[in-house]
Amino acid sequence: MEPHRILLTAGSNAKGQLGIGSYDDAHTFTPCQFARCKPNQLPEPISRVTHVACGANHTVMLLHHLDDSTTLWGAGDGRRGQLGLGYPHDASEPWTVFHKLDLPSHVKRGYTYKCVAAAWETTYVVLARPDSSDVLLSMGSNEFGALGVGGGADETRSGSGPARIRIAGDDPVGEPQVVDFDRVFSDSDVSEPRTVCVRSLHAGPRHVVAQLVATRFTSDGSSPYSQTVLVGWGASRHGQLGQNGGARCVARPTRLPIHTEDDLMISCALGNQHTVVLHASGQLSALGSNKQGQIPSLGRERICRLGCTWRGTYMQAIDGDKHVLRSTGNNAQGQLGRGYTGASASTVDATVNLPLDRALSSFVCGSEHVLAVMSSSSQEGNSVVGWGWNEHGNMGLGSLGNVTIPTQLWPREDIEAYNKYPQRVIDIWLGCATSWLLVE
Repeated sequence: MEPHRILLTAGSNAKGQLGIGSYDDAHTFTPCQFARCKPNQLPEPISRVTHVACGANHTVMLLHHLDDSTTLWGAGDGRRGQLGLGYPHDASEPWTVFHKLDLPSHVKRGYTYKCVAAAWETTYVVLARPDSSDVLLSMGSNEFGALGVGGGADETRSGSGPARIRIAGDDPVGEPQVVDFDRVFSDSDVSEPRTVCVRSLHAGPRHVVAQLVATRFTSDGSSPYSQTVLVGWGASRHGQLGQNGGARCVARPTRLPIHTEDDLMISCALGNQHTVVLHASGQLSALGSNKQGQIPSLGRERICRLGCTWRGTYMQAIDGDKHVLRSTGNNAQGQLGRGYTGASASTVDATVNLPLDRALSSFVCGSEHVLAVMSSSSQEGNSVVGWGWNEHGNMGLGSLGNVTIPTQLWPREDIEAYNKYPQRVIDIWLGCATSWLLVE
C-alpha cells in the first residue's frame, strides 16, 4: 500500500497561489487542492512532489508519479503568461486550485520535465531527453529581461486589462520561449556536435542563474571535452550578475565572472539584489549589493549549503560534530533568528538560535522567512521550525506577528486541526510569504 501524502500550505494567497480553493490568506497549514482530483489529496497515482517554485502570485510544481512520469501543475495568477497557454487569459479571476499544465510541442517530442523555477511573474521549465541537449523554456513577463530571450521592456497594456507581452513578433501570451545558450560558450567551432545540460537553475525575484555543462564530441573519436559555466540574466543594476556600469538588466544569458571549472559549484542562492555561490573547496563567491550586510564572510567552518532571503544570506556549516546555521543581512522581521528584530542590518555572520536538543538536517529560505528541518535521536521523527516575516500567517501558527526565534511549526499538538493530517514531514519549500509542507 502506497503511503498517504498531503501537500499543506500557509501564507499569502491574494491571487489563489496557494491552490486551496480561495483567495484568503491561510494562517494555518491547509491542504492544497488539485483540479479534477479528490479533495485534500495529491493526484493519483502520485509518488512524490519533486519541485515547488513560487513567484509573486503564482506557484508551479512538478509531481513524479508511480509510473515514472512527471507532470507540471500551476495555480494563482497567470495573466502575464506565467502559467502557460492553457490559462484562460480573458478570465477575471486567477486559478484557486492547481491545474495540470501542458507543453505539448516538446512533450510530444519525447522530452520530460527536469526542474522548474519562478521569478516575480515568470516561470522556467527545464526539459530533458536522452542523447539531446536540455531545453530551458521561459514564459510570462519579460520585465527586466526575465525571459532571457532579449528585450526587457517590450510590453504594453490595453486599458486596465491584463498585460500583453510582445516578444519576437507577436507570440500569444503564455507561449513558451526557448532560452538560447549557444553564445555563452567560448569555442567558436560549432561544426562538432555539442550537448548542453542544465545542471542547476536558480531564480530570485528579478534575476536568474543557471549552471550549464556543455559536452563536445569530436569527429576523430577522442575523449569528449566538457565545459562548465555559470550564466545569468534579468535585473543587474546592483551587480548581481557581475555587470559593471549599472545596466538595468541583462536580457539574454551572459556568463558570470565566477569560475566553476577548477572549483565546482555545489550550492547557489539568489536574493533580491545579490548572488552567492558555494564552491567545493568551501570558498564563497558573491555578486551584488551588500547594503544590508547580505554578502557573507567565510570563517574557518566548512559550509555545506546556502540559502538567501531577499536581503539576507544563510549558511549551513559544520562546527565540530554538529551542523549550525549562520545568518547575515536584514533583520527587520526577525528573519536572522536571533530572538530580536532590528531595522538596521547585521554585518556579522552569527548563529541562528536553533533548538539545542535536535540536529539541523536542512533549511529553505523564502522572501523574508526561513524554515528548517530538525532531526531527533528519539522515535519522534523530524520536526519543522520557522522564523521571520509572518504578516500573512505563513508560519501556520494562526497568528500574524513576526517570529524572531526558531519556533516549532510541525508537528503541533496544540493546534487541534492538525491532528487529522499525517505528521511525518517529507519535504519543505518556501515562497513569497508562503510555506509548503509535504507530509506522510
